[in-house]
Amino acid sequence: MKIFLITIIYILLCSNVMAEPKKYKLGDSGEAGGLVFYVTPNGQHGMEVAPSETEMPASVPWGCMGLNVPNSMGTDIGTGITNTKSNENFNTDTLWLDNLGCYLFRIYMPKAWQLTQQFIMNTFGDWYVPSKDEMELIYSNLFLQRRGDFYFYDKSKPRCYWTSSMTDTTHAWVQYLDALTPGAVAMKQKSDLCYVRAVRNF
Repeated sequence: MKIFLITIIYILLCSNVMAEPKKYKLGDSGEAGGLVFYVTPNGQHGMEVAPSETEMPASVPWGCMGLNVPNSMGTDIGTGITNTKSNENFNTDTLWLDNLGCYLFRIYMPKAWQLTQQFIMNTFGDWYVPSKDEMELIYSNLFLQRRGDFYFYDKSKPRCYWTSSMTDTTHAWVQYLDALTPGAVAMKQKSDLCYVRAVRNF
């Protein structure tokens, strides 16, 4: 009887341990294998950025000049996914037919939002372009801690990364993550070429 009770207690203790939710810290490997750059107060949820080896291989434009994409001007933490989804929804409707040049431009050169829309890592396909404030968290919580392999790239050239935050019909925010202009934030024309590092919530 005593052995039976000990066994039951052991099973209950083990089940409690197994039921304990995983807690994350900044810099940990995230749910999909990215690097955690933001965590909620309880540590159970947050945001992760894809590692350098999955970075989009070439610089791309944000989008077409002169087009006002509704609901894509959010800059706060948590708005990146809304901005990106707004771009996806806007760019799949008939508004593209209003501008043939822009439509063809979209076909022959992918935009920032298209790259994350097509990106899958470890079966997770819910990636998006980070907002301005989310990208600043990547800068402060990963780049400044020398995580994420941003320093891997050519130190003699500035390297801009798109955010999903539009400023007006012709510009969007970028963040520089390089050794020359670390942390610099600027507005660039949507047709300019910058890099994309996908992020996701978990």
